[in-house]
Amino acid sequence: MEHRPGVDAGAVRACIVLRQVPDLRGLFALHRLLGLGIAEVRERVGAEEPLVELELFGNDGASVAESLRRTLDLVEGLDHSVHECAAGERPGPANRIDGQVLRNVLASIAADAPPDCPVTPRSEADPS
Repeated sequence: MEHRPGVDAGAVRACIVLRQVPDLRGLFALHRLLGLGIAEVRERVGAEEPLVELELFGNDGASVAESLRRTLDLVEGLDHSVHECAAGERPGPANRIDGQVLRNVLASIAADAPPDCPVTPRSEADPS
């Protein structure tokens, strides 16, 4: 497998492969969510390349979980598959999982995420 920028070669990744081009509304929703061009979404569908390939259990777990959850919502009802890929693996039958299994994993990631903690600026009178 070729190395993809932004994906740790040793990480466990969630991949969603879409094999059916969504309607125009779905294409635009995927464009907004994933930042992919409409043509790129269509190319990935035609080549059966992962539409989404994100590292699970990284430092940005909560945002990854939200992106994956929203992507699963958008592709629901379309021909797609979900994969949990280890280092060097490509999505295939051996690492295919049920979408609900990924949703359960994402729920555990969200439960383990630290709560948002707003930063309060220090005033000049505060010596700490």
